[in-house]
Amino acid sequence: MPCGSTPRRSAASARASLQSCAISGSVLFHGVMYLGRYYGYLIEMTPNDLNLIKGLLIIVLLVITQSKKLKKAAIRAMVDK
Repeated sequence: MPCGSTPRRSAASARASLQSCAISGSVLFHGVMYLGRYYGYLIEMTPNDLNLIKGLLIIVLLVITQSKKLKKAAIRAMVDK
């Protein structure tokens, strides 16, 4: 089941799911940063470029998270009508 989709389940199961999402996200983020540092020298990327990419990645992930929350709230509001 993808991160963020939470059907009704126990609190312990939900906590474990959130922990696995956090760990997988951290591994993915550090992997992208490693690739940027490793291959950045081949395309002459400066550390400032890497910081820009890191900032954009964080902003995109925050927007995706917020849009999922807004979408769920809209669906709940339509169901409650």
